[in-house]
Amino acid sequence: MRASGPWRKGFPVRGGLLCGRILGLWVALLLLTGCTQVDAGGQQPQVSVELPPGAQLLDAPTPGPLSASNDRGASEPLPEAGPPPAVLPAGQDAISVAAAPPLNPSLDGSAPQAPTRVEIPAIRVDSPVIPVGWRAVRLADGQVVSVWEVADYAVGWHKNSALPGQGENIVLSGHNNIKGAVFRKLYTLEPGDEITVWVGNRSYRYRVDQVMILPERDAPPEQRRANARWIQPFGEERLTLVSCWPEDDNSHRVIVVAFPVP
Repeated sequence: MRASGPWRKGFPVRGGLLCGRILGLWVALLLLTGCTQVDAGGQQPQVSVELPPGAQLLDAPTPGPLSASNDRGASEPLPEAGPPPAVLPAGQDAISVAAAPPLNPSLDGSAPQAPTRVEIPAIRVDSPVIPVGWRAVRLADGQVVSVWEVADYAVGWHKNSALPGQGENIVLSGHNNIKGAVFRKLYTLEPGDEITVWVGNRSYRYRVDQVMILPERDAPPEQRRANARWIQPFGEERLTLVSCWPEDDNSHRVIVVAFPVP
């Protein structure tokens, strides 16, 4: 039986309570449909950017080998977006960047391939994975900063994080209360829960080690940069999942750290 207490490592959390009848109907519906996750209403996975109030999106895709193609028909490449944000994925906020980790190696024939799917049985997640990067935006005061892209109706794999099997930090992020809400229940994971990341037909298994909830939206810039250490390189193979919390807001970030199953 899974623990039902209101506490998680790093911050107290309290899950929503459902009456027995509603829960029973929900479980029955899942069993009848054979689905492990609520249908996204036929929506296709896509990448979007949540802009801070008054900000303007600049025409500058993520730099590097995984840059989005120039769909305008221009012969010259689009300008680069600059370094990635120095903070965790977030909606409608941004922070200036001083430095950034390098991009991962080019996805050529000699390199591992990007994740294509993730399964988390404990929270009934079975979702496609699409690459996400970052975009340059001009804030209302004229300052240009970087803002993370987000995956809609899918889980996003951060292009500047590692690939499965590379021996570094693989970062996946997802919405918690909009556009598919694939990571709505991420905060309920517990140490020992397993996560499977698929790269085509090959699977990589990870076991949850830590679940943390960190103040983010109203935290000072120094703390937000410190929070972002969890999506930086660590010199070892690990999987890091990121989403917002609580279910009806995005004031905090959920960080789940998992390590390969021996």
